[in-house]
Amino acid sequence: MLCSTRWLQNVQSLIATALKKKSWIVEEDVFCLATNGSSRRIDIIAYSQTTKKGYIIDPTIRIETGSSQPEDVNQEKINIYLPTVDYFKVKYQLENIEVIGLLIGARAIGLEVNPEKTKYMIMSRDQNIVRNGTIKIGDLSFEEVEKFKYLGATVTNINDTREEIKRRLNMGNACYYSVEKLLSSSLLSKSRRTNKIPSISGMLVMSGSQKHQKSWESQH
Repeated sequence: MLCSTRWLQNVQSLIATALKKKSWIVEEDVFCLATNGSSRRIDIIAYSQTTKKGYIIDPTIRIETGSSQPEDVNQEKINIYLPTVDYFKVKYQLENIEVIGLLIGARAIGLEVNPEKTKYMIMSRDQNIVRNGTIKIGDLSFEEVEKFKYLGATVTNINDTREEIKRRLNMGNACYYSVEKLLSSSLLSKSRRTNKIPSISGMLVMSGSQKHQKSWESQH
């Protein structure tokens, strides 16, 4: 994700630079309002006060899936950003604005997905939901999983937090027993032992178990 974001920023910068060399006024990462009042952010708007014409350009990096993909991406971006055209017409006093969805093939710039290291998960409280096992995107197949670790926490497809609570309790217990001899040492005063036990093991348990238990109980 970070690599893709960096490439997209590079592509956006190259497009903006090229347009500026052609004497277009270019602004990047512009927040705006759609006709329904919702806020949007566009990557690039280029316009000319002389011709009163402008372009909303949204470059997108995606894995290539078919010959119609460029047209599909362009139409997708038109649907998203067309409602912002009136806003920019007023803001920059333009008469005509065109939306362009620009597809950048990931493989063309050296970005590829490793299907062996990429999995997906469907989260639902419905125990009877149909699970496909694998999903195909173009010529790539991705395996479905029931759980995975995210930022050190276990996430399951039914949002069952009991496993995570148990893991954190075990971590707290293991942490406590690893320093049990130190805490029972006569060299450590009673007051220090009393204060150190919660600070060493309590945070590992309490930060997760109480919060996740309330979440689990509220859902069942």
